[in-house]
Amino acid sequence: NIIGEDFKFTPILHYNSGSKRDIELAINRGFYFSVNHIMMRSSSFWSRMSLIPLEKLLLETDSPFTGTISQKGSLEKTIFELSLAKHLSMENMKVKLWNNFVGLLKTTSTK
Repeated sequence: NIIGEDFKFTPILHYNSGSKRDIELAINRGFYFSVNHIMMRSSSFWSRMSLIPLEKLLLETDSPFTGTISQKGSLEKTIFELSLAKHLSMENMKVKLWNNFVGLLKTTSTK
């Protein structure tokens, strides 16, 4: 609600913990969601994962809360968990996440 409907950028919700209603509103407004493997430890995250379209998922690459796992390890674990959640192979999930990122860049450059 803070962003509103008349924004001049493509919002990315980072470490989102909003309600189902918040997620639905964000999806309707074209927001993206960045995720990491720590978020996937939460049952509330999993209850909302089915709401988030595959086309709106991005990897959280700064990983501020990953603990002792390496950056590469964090990304691989996140991709693995997302591939399970969305019923894709890891390779297909990697391609999809890359395409989402490229699509985001194209969208951002036209706003």
